[in-house]
Amino acid sequence: MRRRMKPEERRSQIIEDAVKVFSVKGLHGSTTREIALACDIAEGVLYKYFAGKEDLFIQSIEYSWLNPFDNWRTITDREPNGLAALRALLKDQLFSLHESTWLPHLVVQAMSSAASNEILSEKLRNRNLGIKKLILELVNRGIEDGSIRSDIDTERLVLTLLGLIYYHLWICSLELLECCPLSLTWSAIDQVLSDIELHKNSQ
Repeated sequence: MRRRMKPEERRSQIIEDAVKVFSVKGLHGSTTREIALACDIAEGVLYKYFAGKEDLFIQSIEYSWLNPFDNWRTITDREPNGLAALRALLKDQLFSLHESTWLPHLVVQAMSSAASNEILSEKLRNRNLGIKKLILELVNRGIEDGSIRSDIDTERLVLTLLGLIYYHLWICSLELLECCPLSLTWSAIDQVLSDIELHKNSQ
């Protein structure tokens, strides 16, 4: 007999099962019937927790990809300096994409749907601005604590690092990891970080 869940547990369970459907079929290609079957619930139960398919899709993206700010802070605040914190953040971003079988596909589906969905577009924009702001903050922290050179072009650095992360996102979504393994992308990021590191003997 299926265990009776509390409302918040059921809501989380629906999202966790729905993301796997959305990652394959996207917002417009999936149906509430397919999602209900994946969740092992009656279709009407979905509407007890979500306004509709679009609401569920947006909340699934938020749950999986858009709201990691507290986790980012936990990762970066425990590091001894700005460079180490930046390295830890980028490693978390890269490995979370690499280790999930569905997250890269879900993110690409979200990006595709954002072109015609203003709410989703705004949420994705805010996420991108959030991580960009945090990277800049960590770079400034590194400059202040002496772990990062002060003569770097910070805007170019941020664009380079985000570009490498999104490059690997597309590689994962296209399942081309044999052509471009994780080690290759991380090696490129590591080289960028090595280039901005302030070596004490160069002072």
